[in-house]
Amino acid sequence: MILKLWKLLGDLPLPFLILSLSLVSVALPVHSTELTPDNFKSSISNGVWFIEHFSPYCGHCRAFAPTWEELVAKNEETSAEKTGIKLAQVNCAVNGDLCSANGVKGYPQMNLYKDGEFVETFKGARDLDHLTEFLKKHAPVVESEPVIEEPEEEALAPGTNPNLSGSVLVLDDTNIQSTIEQGPVFLKFYAPWCGHCKKLAPTWKNLAKSMQYKLNIAEVDCEANKALCQNFDIPGFPTLMYVADGSKTEYSGGRKFDQLREFAEKASGAGAKPIAADELEKHVSEENLVYALLYPSSERKLLTVLKPLFASLLGSACGLHHRRPTIFIDIPFLHPLDRKMLTQDTFQSVMNSPARPLVVLAAVTKSTKDKVEERMELIGKKWRLRTDGKGMIRDAQNGVDRPVVFAWMDMERWKDWMKSMYGIKNKGSVALDDIDVIIADHKALIYYDTDTSGSPMKLSSTQDIFSALDGVAQGRISPKNSENLIERVARYLNAKLQATESYVINHPKHIAFFVVVGLLLAVWAVRRAFAEDPMDRDYVRLSKGKADRLD
Repeated sequence: MILKLWKLLGDLPLPFLILSLSLVSVALPVHSTELTPDNFKSSISNGVWFIEHFSPYCGHCRAFAPTWEELVAKNEETSAEKTGIKLAQVNCAVNGDLCSANGVKGYPQMNLYKDGEFVETFKGARDLDHLTEFLKKHAPVVESEPVIEEPEEEALAPGTNPNLSGSVLVLDDTNIQSTIEQGPVFLKFYAPWCGHCKKLAPTWKNLAKSMQYKLNIAEVDCEANKALCQNFDIPGFPTLMYVADGSKTEYSGGRKFDQLREFAEKASGAGAKPIAADELEKHVSEENLVYALLYPSSERKLLTVLKPLFASLLGSACGLHHRRPTIFIDIPFLHPLDRKMLTQDTFQSVMNSPARPLVVLAAVTKSTKDKVEERMELIGKKWRLRTDGKGMIRDAQNGVDRPVVFAWMDMERWKDWMKSMYGIKNKGSVALDDIDVIIADHKALIYYDTDTSGSPMKLSSTQDIFSALDGVAQGRISPKNSENLIERVARYLNAKLQATESYVINHPKHIAFFVVVGLLLAVWAVRRAFAEDPMDRDYVRLSKGKADRLD
């Protein structure tokens, strides 16, 4: 039989035989690498790996096999060097212990690993489009060709130095817009009759002198320019406002010369400065808070659009930007910088951030610090993946997105404060389930220490924490107050007094009107009271009686 087949093939024309063999070779399926317990850890220790756990006896696996082979072929066509992801399989019928160790619950199950660490399980539809999109989402950025650096834009064009005279600019309707268009301005809105304004005047002049060639210092008389001050929504006098790139920021700090100068120095130097790829880590270690913009060179317009946002930081945080792709590899998507050890230096920048973050806070001791830090890092990664890299949660009550920060504090140092503020106590245990964890909304001085079922959150359960975050955002969990009743009443009354004081200062004519009306009402009431006195009525009656007599 074999000889007959060989003779038949020998009689075929050579071109037809070559074509037949080519078609057979093209039809051969593409097989991915198969991993075993001996090479699994060493293979996935470097890079991103997408692993299919299957069983040859599983009907779903056999049905999925053509799709997997197509995915492997597509990945090989673009080459693993370009996608950055390697595909492989584990036969669970042969390597059951390995599949159990990898948390395999059913077949086929596809897990994603990065540098030997489990990232997530693919849970979408097992078709080529969804799988390809999943791989694109998790593909690391790989440097391709060297980028030729272009010179960065100058912060100010030559010949545009501000505050040439070192004196306070007097602004009104005729010149304020042109002054603002020339560059940043630190503005004082005042009224001539305001005592605080008079006290600030010499300090403001000294500030203008110290900021010569650096920043324009100006003032607006709101008595003479009422409409202008109304357009700026001035709440009271004096109001200090920093105006730059179309944004207005009210200054709420101290009004001593050193405090004003420090703010002006930082604000005038605010913005994003370019850095090299190896400088980011240095800045992160030195600064309390860093905002970094990482963007490709092809998107230079992005920096121009976002520069006003960096300027609005007013020096309160470090703004950096970098347009080389190498830095994306050093700071990958799966390593979020949204976890923090809260100290005396970092507390204010995190808990009192203008973005009003929800802070998942755990108490640590020397014996639990490493364990909690590792756990918080893992939860932070999973939260980033859950929110498509944004790290935000939608506050259903206010309709805004709020950042979520995972943090921990030294229980041994801040024991009394954490107990009074959040009810956190040191249980003396090193188990994750015994470590108190709460969600703090520090701006509102409230916190949450249970999940949606009313049970205490457990640091060992990512689901507990995520469920609690969802419940907080949707208003399904009742908050607890960090202040007692007396403190809350005192804060409420203080806010009302401040509002009243602000109204009196901002509307003196209204107050004068109310005082005059009040005095008139008081006089009228007194006269009415005397007129209704019984003795007065009898006197009037007697007087009238005498008038009617002839004698």
